Amino acid sequence: MSEIAKRLNANGAEFSTLSRKRSSGGGFAALKYALSKSVDSGLLDTINQVMSKNTCKTCALGMGGQNGGMKDETGSFPQACKKSFQAVAADLQDPISEDVFTTNSIANLSEMSSRELDSLGRLGFPLIAVEGASHFARLSWDEAIDMIVRKMQSIDPKQTFFYSSGRSSNEAAFLLQWIARAYGTNNVINCSFYCHQASSVALSQAVGSGTSALTLEDLKGADLAILIGSNPSSN
Repeated sequence: MSEIAKRLNANGAEFSTLSRKRSSGGGFAALKYALSKSVDSGLLDTINQVMSKNTCKTCALGMGGQNGGMKDETGSFPQACKKSFQAVAADLQDPISEDVFTTNSIANLSEMSSRELDSLGRLGFPLIAVEGASHFARLSWDEAIDMIVRKMQSIDPKQTFFYSSGRSSNEAAFLLQWIARAYGTNNVINCSFYCHQASSVALSQAVGSGTSALTLEDLKGADLAILIGSNPSSN
């Protein structure tokens, strides 16, 4: 466990098990972890979120669709992705205290693992790393928006690139690409498309289509399914 994690533990974050080597990537251990994250963020709130009319926040697999209730596109129940539970729980965490950023330098925070940082909570206000500064500084929303607007006005829209999270909602993604195009560029992409682009190219060359060549109904009727290049115990 890093020194910074020990110091941040005083702010209420739990790091006692973060450095322990994991012996399982799925099964009951994965279920236990997903449930513990849900309890930390509010079990009732998490249940309401995953039971809503939505898709998985990480892979877009149906988790209720327009019907809700943790069903996939074929109506099977229960269908829920462990990563979606983790994503929902992370979104429902309390905001990170400003004290974390005033008492810990950028260098100290960089010593933490992704999991340790995620366990601190969610960002609740804008931050800026001024060149040469040792700590993040808090900005008001007006200051942050004004800074972004001034920067966008100073450069050619064709030299910009809009990049979003694949975990964002369809509505948020629509607004982002709409703003980008109104600004004057079609350089828009999200992390899901970016990370799957390599497989899309390979699939197009191999089978003529960049997307899956089967449906959930096909899998239900199959006697044997072979999955290569994935992590089914986690996903």
